[in-house]
Amino acid sequence: MEVSGINPETNNEFLFYNFIENTPNYILEPWLKKAKQVGYKVKPQYEQAILQKLKFNQFKNPHTFPEYFENKFDFIAIDFETANNSRLSACAIGLCFVKNDTIVYSTKHYINPPKSEKFLKTHTSIHGISYEDVEFSLNFQELWEDELSKYLSSNLLIFHNASMDLSVLKNLSDSPQTHLIFLVY
Repeated sequence: MEVSGINPETNNEFLFYNFIENTPNYILEPWLKKAKQVGYKVKPQYEQAILQKLKFNQFKNPHTFPEYFENKFDFIAIDFETANNSRLSACAIGLCFVKNDTIVYSTKHYINPPKSEKFLKTHTSIHGISYEDVEFSLNFQELWEDELSKYLSSNLLIFHNASMDLSVLKNLSDSPQTHLIFLVY
């Protein structure tokens, strides 16, 4: 067991509490023990939260995203994966949030592409995502309304592969409900 991932001395409470909420107890308990063994000073509020999770097998992050960061980021990096060559076939989006020159949060969402967009084996072999992975996921419009619009509308976006990822986002957001202004430099 090694201490990896989140630093138990971090000031990013959202990220640490998110780690506690989403880490199974069988990993969390030895992780805490190892963190102390190697000399980390685990903040008392973090240790208390871990002990609560271990005792009751549940923990709810007291902070919400993106509100914890006041929805202000230096930029958000975006990477899309597609089911095929169509820019409408997005099957996943990865997001990396940077504030004060530090990655403060990263996440990914599966996207259920339109039924007409079939998965190609060549694409699945690259990113490992198949129809079975996304069949119960939200489509892009639902994901936009439920989650993405909270922060993508009001922050600078950086694209992993600009020619592809920007094109995917533009094609997916060509609807009246999706409000994005594209400035390309």
